[in-house]
Amino acid sequence: MIIHFETFLVYTNVQKKEKSAKADININQKILVNKKEDHQAFQKKQKRLYSHYERTHQKKR
Repeated sequence: MIIHFETFLVYTNVQKKEKSAKADININQKILVNKKEDHQAFQKKQKRLYSHYERTHQKKR
């Protein structure tokens, strides 16, 4: 089986591009997950602050 060197180079370049595209997709997914987790943490913090505010201000009324 004889493979021409040029076609081999093209084939390996295509494979490298596919791998880098997959890596980019994975990185983007990780970024999205991190943003979602950050947002959830932010919501928890807001909820905690609000409930603390409610408790302290309910007593004064």
